[in-house]
Amino acid sequence: MRGRSALVVLALALMTGAAHAQTQAPRAPPPPPGEFYAHLRPAFSLRVPPGFTINERHRYTRLGPGKAIEGVAFMIPRAMTEGTNLAADSYVSVEWRDGQRCTLADFLADATEEEQLNDNGVRWQVGTAGDAGAGNIYEETVHLRGCDAVRGFVHSTNIANYPPGTVRAYDRVALGNAVDAIRRSLKWGGR
Repeated sequence: MRGRSALVVLALALMTGAAHAQTQAPRAPPPPPGEFYAHLRPAFSLRVPPGFTINERHRYTRLGPGKAIEGVAFMIPRAMTEGTNLAADSYVSVEWRDGQRCTLADFLADATEEEQLNDNGVRWQVGTAGDAGAGNIYEETVHLRGCDAVRGFVHSTNIANYPPGTVRAYDRVALGNAVDAIRRSLKWGGR
C-alpha cells in the first residue's frame, strides 16, 4: 500500500509542476449573475454584469478612416462612474473582422505591450495601448483570438485636476473584474 501512495503523491506532484510550468491565467470563477445576451451575426453569447447597458451599433473608429471595426459595446454602469474620475464613455466591446488571421495591429494602434494568455483553455493574444491629453487618459486592452476581439476601453480624467475630496479615483480592480467576467463568459457560436 505504501508504494501505491508514493506513486499517487509523485503523480500529483508531476501534474502540479506541469500546470505551473505553463503561462496561464488563474482559474476563473464563474461569471457573476447577469443578463444573458445573444448576438446573431456573428453568433456569440455572453453574460452582461448588472448595470451595463448594450450598444449594438458600436463601431470602433480610432484606427482612422476606412478602418472601422464592427461590434457590440457594453457600457460601464453609471454606478462605477458617478462621483469618480471614470468617464461614462468607457466600455467593454466584442468586435470582429472578416478573415482567418488578424493581428493586434488590426484592432489596436501602437500597442505598447503584447503577450500571450491562456485563460480557461482559450488562447488570447493581448495588447495594451494608452494616450493622454488635456487631463484625459485613454487606456485600451484588446484580447484577440483569430479575428475576434474583446476590447476594454477606459476613459478617465486626471484625479489631480480636481480639488481634494470632490472626486474619488475609480475602482480599477472592480472594472478589471467586470471586463474579465464578460470576456470569460463569451461563447462564439459556430467558431
